[in-house]
Amino acid sequence: MKFIKIFILTVVLFTSQTEHAPTNECELLQYISIGSNGTIQCLFQEYIAASWYNPEANQLILFYQNGHKSGNGYTSGDYDIFPNGSLFIRDVNLEHETLLRVTKVISLTEETVSYEIQVKTLVRPNTTYPIIGVCPDSHKACLKSLDSDTTLDCSIEKTRPPVNLTWISRSLERNRTLASRYDVITQDNVTYTSSVTVIFSLTQWHLLTLFVCQASSLPPDLMQKKESFVLIDKIVNYTAVAIPITKHIEKHSLMILACTDTNGGMFVWKHDRMDKSTGLTYSSTYRRPTLSRNRIHPNLSWMKMAVNPVPAYPVVDGCSHQQYCVLHVKQGDVLTCGVHGIRPEVKLEWKTFPADAGTSFSDQTHTVKQTEDTYDIVITSTISSASRNRVTAVCRVTESSNHQFDLSTTIDLFYENVRTTIKPTTANLTTANLLIPTVIVSTLVIFVLFLATFFLSIRKVRRRRRKPNNFQENAIEEATPMMKVVNDNSQHRYGMCGYKLVYENKEELFIDQLKKKYEILYDAVQPIPYIKDRMYCVDKVFVEGGMEYLDKTTVTKQGTEWKQMKSYDELMDGTRISSTRNILEGEPGYGKSTLTLQLVYDWCKSVSHSPLRQVKILILLRLRQLGGVNSIFEAVRRFILPGDSKFTDDDVKSIIEKCSSVMLVLDGYDEYPDQDNIDADIYKIIKNDILREIKVILTTRSSYLPNYRSPQTDRARLTGFDDLARDKYIRKAVTGDDNEAVDEIKRKLQENPVLGDLCEVPLFFVMFAHITYENKKLQTFHSVTGFFRYMISCFHSHMSNKMKDENVTTFQLFEANHSKLDEIAFKALCGKDQMIIWKKQKICKALGEAFYNQYVRIGILVEEEVLDMFSMPDAMGNIRSTVEVRFYHKLFCEWYAAHHLAKKITKLISITSAMLANLDPFDLQYVYRFACGLNKAAARNIIKHLQKTNEGQKFAMLCILEQEGDNDELLESVTELVSDSITINVNDSKLLQRSVTQILEFASKKEIPITSVCLNKSFKECEGDVIILHSGLRLTQLLTVEKIHIETEQVNTKPRILTEEDVTKIFRYGLRSEHLKDLS
Repeated sequence: MKFIKIFILTVVLFTSQTEHAPTNECELLQYISIGSNGTIQCLFQEYIAASWYNPEANQLILFYQNGHKSGNGYTSGDYDIFPNGSLFIRDVNLEHETLLRVTKVISLTEETVSYEIQVKTLVRPNTTYPIIGVCPDSHKACLKSLDSDTTLDCSIEKTRPPVNLTWISRSLERNRTLASRYDVITQDNVTYTSSVTVIFSLTQWHLLTLFVCQASSLPPDLMQKKESFVLIDKIVNYTAVAIPITKHIEKHSLMILACTDTNGGMFVWKHDRMDKSTGLTYSSTYRRPTLSRNRIHPNLSWMKMAVNPVPAYPVVDGCSHQQYCVLHVKQGDVLTCGVHGIRPEVKLEWKTFPADAGTSFSDQTHTVKQTEDTYDIVITSTISSASRNRVTAVCRVTESSNHQFDLSTTIDLFYENVRTTIKPTTANLTTANLLIPTVIVSTLVIFVLFLATFFLSIRKVRRRRRKPNNFQENAIEEATPMMKVVNDNSQHRYGMCGYKLVYENKEELFIDQLKKKYEILYDAVQPIPYIKDRMYCVDKVFVEGGMEYLDKTTVTKQGTEWKQMKSYDELMDGTRISSTRNILEGEPGYGKSTLTLQLVYDWCKSVSHSPLRQVKILILLRLRQLGGVNSIFEAVRRFILPGDSKFTDDDVKSIIEKCSSVMLVLDGYDEYPDQDNIDADIYKIIKNDILREIKVILTTRSSYLPNYRSPQTDRARLTGFDDLARDKYIRKAVTGDDNEAVDEIKRKLQENPVLGDLCEVPLFFVMFAHITYENKKLQTFHSVTGFFRYMISCFHSHMSNKMKDENVTTFQLFEANHSKLDEIAFKALCGKDQMIIWKKQKICKALGEAFYNQYVRIGILVEEEVLDMFSMPDAMGNIRSTVEVRFYHKLFCEWYAAHHLAKKITKLISITSAMLANLDPFDLQYVYRFACGLNKAAARNIIKHLQKTNEGQKFAMLCILEQEGDNDELLESVTELVSDSITINVNDSKLLQRSVTQILEFASKKEIPITSVCLNKSFKECEGDVIILHSGLRLTQLLTVEKIHIETEQVNTKPRILTEEDVTKIFRYGLRSEHLKDLS
């Protein structure tokens, strides 16, 4: 053996100087970072010996043969070798930048193979992109307004090797490289500072130009971003190049200036100046919609502020602030009319009806008084003549003065000492007939406006809030405490002697009160809602499911891509998500609220691995509580702090704004009552208008994303439980280390393949696991409907077992007869907002007290005590509370609604389309699936309705799987479906993709031949015997498929090329399919 080793070493050293190989196993140019460990990568498959040699130093670094290592580099500990032949280098320095030769010996009878690898060292810069000097705070992109020539500089400091920088001007049509000066300097011959400078001349460029500082010829991973941007805005007299368009806008109202050009490109809005003397605001805007051939067409808007007078009509002296009155006058009397607090300035005039009434006015004077931004305008006139004893006169804004206002006040003038008798005419009668209804209608309008103002004022006082219910808090959907409404002048702000309380450390007391509240929440998790005496700390039952984030940096033809996250900690540590505004999406039951409880647990306990250890204050708010509460600080005081807390809203605001590190968790935007309230702090926070430095996590269903969210918002989503997560939960929260019990639960899940989709939802897998563990004789289910029916029966049977014998009959009756609840649930889901919350008094009356009490005790219905927004506070400042009722989970509402749907369309087939019109199958899939599983006749009508559209045909597959009983009919339907080619498109909704994958998996398990499966740009990767789609769904092994075709998506206008590893995994997947004939 020793002789063979010496012989091999001799062969290696000799041949390494003479023979070379193609670059299919080792890259010939590789980079390693100074100051860290490095690896020279090679991928040797089969070999008996290998050596690493430095030709420049004529020195053997390391020799490897059959697991034995030797050489000076290895014995010194500076080098090592991996099984694939790669060379490990410890503590890389400048001396490691050299030429290395690696040689491998495949066998004693074959020629050796050598590679000469040029090793380069690199040093990464502190910034991940080029720095443009005119951009403040070293931002990657900025807007710079210039009125003179200037120099633009861009640089990258302390890199190795030096970075090549160039300036270019960019448009949609082309990039133009600019003449610039490029410099490189070094002080230690290790790192370099590169810079490039260009002169910007006003005369050479147009109004708006995009300049790009571009880094090129970079080693891999040296910089994350190769470009930085500065948008140069040339300051000019815009009115010289465009004519302003005058627009009137009411003061304190929302102003919308539309961009009518939708060709894309870059838009810049600018506020130019305000002329206070005339009250005119010039809002000049210009845009470059195409960035093409430097054509810039500014759009200028001349904004003219308007303020309505108070009252909103001219006031006539003697009319007691009315828009109509009767005045008794005589010749020579003076009439005075005015408008107060109006803007812009207007002119008033008197007008009589009829025009030939014979009344004239003289000595008219028009006075204007300006107070700050508004005007008081008065017109006085003397009645100089009158030929009738009654004339109608109107004081109004002249038509020529301002079209913004249409203001007038009407009076009837009765003249004294006028003896002319005027016979009634048709015109007189017409005027009178028109005038009386006008007065009546005007009075009614004023009255309605008064009532509206009154009720809006009351609404501001009546804030919604919640307190702990008399019943046990729900496991995940916790009830919330009702707090006293304390006035600013309340004694709660003061101590016993009347002096305002001052704490030595308010922040510490505030944090302590937060943690005590959170402890109540995270210590009351109920995995099974009907077992109310079994509660856990969230950390004892919480298991991470799948989680993805939307990667904005990778853009394919289909848009941005969702990528896997390792842990929920990445929501906060900045590795994947860096924005201060973040949305965590998840469908009902995916564990959004449970995750928020885990976050507050990690914060309260200062868990060592959690980034929350660096957060000083964490605020958790349930948005469903915040109806009518505009202030975020008021919400914290009322719904988190104890009722006897001495903190005021101002105290809370001061503590949060002064704290160095605050995180805000807003749970359940889809349940937030005031989603469109632009005055609420929640709206402003989501829009990133306030509290911009505070990190915010907003949870919501994917179909309820706020459309006004900040463009910088990062998104993540929960994807449910996979096999690993399910196994972890069973061991952690159900069976412990009882492997036999773990295997039994898994076996029962495998025996129920149709539950695979439902058990991706953590909420229902938790119930399945606990129910299975409790019931050793759990039946096999053939549909989701069957499992849900069994689960509902568990709710009822658990409670009935606790009751006396004489009550059991009543319980069983209510379990079977729930038609009224079915109707209520169906009507709620048909509504636009799907507000499945009712007042207790109303729903109790509709269901009957006995029925209602039973369903609340069981846990299917949940009570919550909230503020009564339409009650007045009592003398102590307390607002009366009321009880609201909701389903434990939305799927329970869908279950009972499905009963009503199935019953109706079975009896009246003709109304199927009408009843399904307001039920979106992509939002309420389980209503459809449950209805099909409950009634075969209903299933036939629903499936026929769905098959009218292409998308509906795919969703109908899920409904077909719900039918129980005649198994032959089901098998025949599935066989017909998979006899044609089945395609999963990347643009199909997740529900449609899930429909197809479940049908394919069902067919495979029932040994039904599958003709062809085409993955049209939906394939992401292959892991073992599972194909993972871009949507996150998994396609398990299809043993009966005959043909598989995969078409990849486009990346940067070219089809994605699968790696050798991808292709190998796909072939291994295909080889497991016994009937596969074609794989492409």
